[in-house]
Amino acid sequence: MLAAGFIGVPVAPAWEQDRRATQEAGGAGQNEPLIAANPFDVDNAIVVTKDFRFGAYSINHIDTTTDGGLTWLEQPFPELEPSITAHTDPAVFFGPDGRAYLLWTGIVNWPNAGIYTSWSDDGGLNWSPAVAITPPSGHFDDKAWMAFDATGGPRNGTIYVAWTRFGKAEIWAARSTNRGATWSVPVQVSQGAWASGNDGAQMVVLPDGTLVVVFLHDASPGQIGTLVLTSSTDGGQTFSPNTPLFTIQQPPYNLPGEVWRIFTYHSLARDPVRGWLTMIWQDYRYAQSNGIDILMSRSTDDGATWSAPQRLNDDPPGVVRDQWFPALAAAPDGRLTALWLDRREDPANRLYHAYARTSTNGGLTWSPGVRVSSAPSDPNENIPEGADGIGDYIGLSAAPGVVWGAWVDVRNGNQDIYAARDLFTPQPTPTSTPMPAPTATPTATPCAMPFTDVPRDAYFYEPVRYLYCHGVVSGYADNTFRPWNNTTRGQVVKIVVLAEGWALQNPPEATFADVPPGSTFYAYVETAAARGIIGGYPCGNPEPCDPQRRPVFRPYADVTRAQITKIVVLAEGWALQNPPEATFADVPPGSTFYAYVETAAARGIIGGYPCGNPEPCDPRRTPYFRPGNPATRGQIAKIVYNAITARR
Repeated sequence: MLAAGFIGVPVAPAWEQDRRATQEAGGAGQNEPLIAANPFDVDNAIVVTKDFRFGAYSINHIDTTTDGGLTWLEQPFPELEPSITAHTDPAVFFGPDGRAYLLWTGIVNWPNAGIYTSWSDDGGLNWSPAVAITPPSGHFDDKAWMAFDATGGPRNGTIYVAWTRFGKAEIWAARSTNRGATWSVPVQVSQGAWASGNDGAQMVVLPDGTLVVVFLHDASPGQIGTLVLTSSTDGGQTFSPNTPLFTIQQPPYNLPGEVWRIFTYHSLARDPVRGWLTMIWQDYRYAQSNGIDILMSRSTDDGATWSAPQRLNDDPPGVVRDQWFPALAAAPDGRLTALWLDRREDPANRLYHAYARTSTNGGLTWSPGVRVSSAPSDPNENIPEGADGIGDYIGLSAAPGVVWGAWVDVRNGNQDIYAARDLFTPQPTPTSTPMPAPTATPTATPCAMPFTDVPRDAYFYEPVRYLYCHGVVSGYADNTFRPWNNTTRGQVVKIVVLAEGWALQNPPEATFADVPPGSTFYAYVETAAARGIIGGYPCGNPEPCDPQRRPVFRPYADVTRAQITKIVVLAEGWALQNPPEATFADVPPGSTFYAYVETAAARGIIGGYPCGNPEPCDPRRTPYFRPGNPATRGQIAKIVYNAITARR
């Protein structure tokens, strides 16, 4: 299959060996993969695909790994009603709480197709019965995408789904406030001059809970399309007037001399550290000199303005080499990864590899492009019956310390899906600067708090002001505190140690294998460990064991609401309380954090959420604590402030 003169380039050392994820052995073919990375397990990922083993009537399949891609378990999507004869456009996402969700289209016939979802609470091994988001009648709903509100705000926990309603090719959306069990009546997102002729709804949720949707207007191959933005500030019930951003020159349906279809999808991600939006897409505007390029634009003001498009693929310009199917993902530490299919190595501009680039500064600069796939592929080869190419997209997903990619691979003479991961050490993010310890009670301080995103009427205003003025927390160079951002375990230990005013310890030997001497949080973690307020995790699950078999602390994992509560209660040295009746419906007697949560609740340093939104209510209408949710910077400031000002 290797073309004469194909230039060999070493596989990127940052990415592990790619492996075949799909397990079908008959050569029927799979395409249109998406992949989801488990936010709590770097070894767990889920790939979903269109599968053609039943001919033109594709049935989507799931492939799951729990060992870092060494092996994969394959199973079909959950069954639908008998009238549905085919599936298409599968998608998979992990929510912030570790639940995985499937999305797909179930087809009766044209124009009758609906959107379905299912979920898994064990990393993709078992799935719930399917739930219809839209019925498969009267419309053809296709290519759905999902986004989650994990802001800690009033709509925290809301799940959004947006898709294309073909016929007129409109963008529609729905929401769930009970983890996917039921869904709202759909509303049309595309409006006015941009109401129809659309595709590719990409979504992000901003820290204040605003839902941003970007879609492509005039999605016809070979035409000049327009990327259009709209937003919702009321939980997806209504959307703002649609705003055009910039144009895309789309490639033709078939490239010259080739038989497979190419279609333009853009990819949108939000850097949670800087708050910037980045979008990438394939563009044919420089076809004569470059072929298809991957272009990029950035917004530093939540989508109000965007930078001029720039070329992201870094092969030499002026040589026709095609790049297409771009995907973009942002890790919790702000690391951006872009993945696409790339022909730079083939002088005949026919065979492709998967290529990637990475940015650790919000997309201002990028690492050199690296090859992720270990063998080339020909997109014209052995196209499955019922398909007209290799699909319309590939998959990319980021989680703490890992990025997973998946793509259509034809090295074996038929369409398979290959996957690989990039393991990395997350970047530290700003939290605080050592200064004098706080006093025992809140007093007026002469300092002026500079944060532009901490309004006086916010519940966290006084906690943030107090902690800032006492040197416990600090912000970012742009004078923001980012109160809705999640906080890592290392960051919260540093905050608590500074708030308590403890003398730092720097022992020569580390307690935890992943917090070595000299690392960012070493002295704070060792101080907290010596005082018995933190513990770790046994090595080997999934982190490898060192010769001393030391535990790991996972300093860059997001801290949960239950974990910060336990740390603060232990730091204050309060006697634990174990009342017979629980304060919160989701922290029952005997559960891991019960005594710590009850102790904190009794002292008034934590609160909960009213039942019914989305959790069900019991007869007592007991509130919920949401112990497994990531704790935001604003929430942590309030808890720590409440604790240190409630002493004695």
